[in-house]
Amino acid sequence: MTPTGSLLVCALWMASLWSCSTSDQDGARWTSSNKLGPGEVSAKVPSERFVTQNNSVVTGQVGASVVLHCKTSSATGGLVSWIRKRDYQLLTVGLQTHSSDERFTINYVHWDWQLHIRFVQPRDAGAYECQVSSHPPTSLFVHLEVVEAESEILGAPEKHVKLGSILRLVCIMHHTTEPLSYVFWYRGTEMINYESEEGTGSVVVESDDHTSVLMVTRASRHHSGNYTCAPSNAKPTSILVHILNGEYPAAMQHGVSSCMSPPSLAAVALVALLAQLTAALTVTLHLPVSPPRQKSDSVATCLHETEGKVSAERLEEAWRPSDVQGGPRGRGGTGSSLLATPTQRELS
Repeated sequence: MTPTGSLLVCALWMASLWSCSTSDQDGARWTSSNKLGPGEVSAKVPSERFVTQNNSVVTGQVGASVVLHCKTSSATGGLVSWIRKRDYQLLTVGLQTHSSDERFTINYVHWDWQLHIRFVQPRDAGAYECQVSSHPPTSLFVHLEVVEAESEILGAPEKHVKLGSILRLVCIMHHTTEPLSYVFWYRGTEMINYESEEGTGSVVVESDDHTSVLMVTRASRHHSGNYTCAPSNAKPTSILVHILNGEYPAAMQHGVSSCMSPPSLAAVALVALLAQLTAALTVTLHLPVSPPRQKSDSVATCLHETEGKVSAERLEEAWRPSDVQGGPRGRGGTGSSLLATPTQRELS
């Protein structure tokens, strides 16, 4: 091969390398910027604009913070807005917040348009729309559920503990979406997290993300009272603690609320039996006596009238004048002085 031919081959080879390099650079620019230069063919836009699943559900706790995610694909163009569907309130457009409620803010992290809500309230529950201003506009929905955390002391509402034994109270959180920041324990109105008095036993409080335990090493009369568990992000709850010195040994268990013992049941049964006997005797001694049967008003009236007529006839017959000496006449028609009154006997 002549020197001229060798130079021509080298020139063609170098031109080929330069062309490949330029093509690779163009591809790299598209991948990084997703923009097309003048005269270039439009790239195919992915059919899925969102990476976040549609109609996802997020649970928020009253008083806490919650984040709603709207992650788009890298090829999605247009502004992203958040809208509250309850009242169609426009919350954010791009990186600008349009709500007068300062609890709502927007944050953008790697194609994820995050709507932050601080100090969540029950009224915040509902659907939120993440909308991309494409042609046509596309949206996804995120549903926010709001719960109110509660606390519970095991063994409530009352607990009986023997004098000198260990008092242990366990407070458990329910419906929490974030770990506890702190838990305050109260006896009455006094906070006792760090109570330590000589001769009365020390108070120890240990807490993790969802539980708090209060323990008194040696319970005394001083530790009787109403105890309250007050978490940082949940409703408080209370329990009444009784420190007993053997007054009710059958109704007491160490650290456990007691049930009624057999002797107490027997006493109750005896009292019930005595009450039944007393009631039976009372009924027997106070049975009402049936009054004598009286004649009806009509029969009494009839008898009264009949007796009156008979009496009148007898008097008339007794006082009828006789043929002899004007004395009264008897049934036999013969006068009899024995039937006369004392006045008539004097006159005769």
